[in-house]
Amino acid sequence: VLQTKLAELMNVVNAKANLPDAQVLVGAVGDSYSDQYPLQVGQFESDNRFDEQLRNIILEGGGGGQNMESYALAYYFAAFHTATDAWEKRGKKGYLFTMGDENPWPTVTRAEIEAIFGDTIERDYTVEELISLASERWHIFHLRALDGSPAYATSEVIRKRWAELLGERVINVEDSSLVCETVAGIVHMMENALDADSVVRDI
Repeated sequence: VLQTKLAELMNVVNAKANLPDAQVLVGAVGDSYSDQYPLQVGQFESDNRFDEQLRNIILEGGGGGQNMESYALAYYFAAFHTATDAWEKRGKKGYLFTMGDENPWPTVTRAEIEAIFGDTIERDYTVEELISLASERWHIFHLRALDGSPAYATSEVIRKRWAELLGERVINVEDSSLVCETVAGIVHMMENALDADSVVRDI
């Protein structure tokens, strides 16, 4: 669903969030313990050219059977491997959205970082540390997909864990096909200090 729908993200952000000069990077997070490609990322684009990057994402779906995915790899990437004019020239944070229905692994190990990024680090990172580091330059949100596994959608363990990590910036998404509108609505709200009712009306 996301691979199909996200191709329209730029159009929706431009039209609905009123950000004509937005740049968007898309990627995919898997499980570094059971997937061959646990993190796939494109590059920042100012138009729908990232559609090609979406089509090149490899959908594995192997699953490790432990209700955890490597979302923290996205936070590491955002903290240490991104550069934006918005931040470097204007000190303005970007927006980082992860989406899925499982819990994050509690740590990212030195071995994972070396294997995936080629970086040499001195110790493991907790997901809390990586969220804190990425938050220095990014507004972080997690979209909880409730139309995936029914067991995950109703799991109090998963709900509570994300609430501990991101609080009100965990958004329950009942229809994943509305991911573009959801992202655009959140950015619209943040950029224009709007209330939720106004955002729903505008989007």
